[in-house]
Amino acid sequence: MHDVILYRIDAAKNMWRYYRLDLQPDLFGLWLLVKEWGRVGQHGQTRIDSFATADEAALALQRHREAKQKRGYGVGNAHVMANSFDAVAVNLDIGRYGCRLTSQGR
Repeated sequence: MHDVILYRIDAAKNMWRYYRLDLQPDLFGLWLLVKEWGRVGQHGQTRIDSFATADEAALALQRHREAKQKRGYGVGNAHVMANSFDAVAVNLDIGRYGCRLTSQGR
C-alpha cells in the first residue's frame, strides 16, 4: 500500500544500504508495518510490527522514515548519485524481487 525505499550510499566507505518500509493489511483486520534493511543487491533482514489501525501504522512509518533520513538515508536514485563519489558511476536497478547494484570506475 505505502511503499518507501530509502538508500544510504557512500562509495568511499563501501556503504550501499537500503531501508524499505511498507504498510499492509493482514487477514485479521490489523495493519502491518514491514521493515526490511540490508546491503543493496542482497536479501536483508525483515521485521514486522502490527497496529490496530491504519493511522497508527502510517504514523509509525512516518516516524521511522524521518529517523532514517536524519541518519543520512534518502529517497531514490537522485540520492544515490548525489552521495556517490565522482570516480565511480553507479547504476541501481530496482526490480520486483530485489536490487542490483553495479559500479564502474570512470
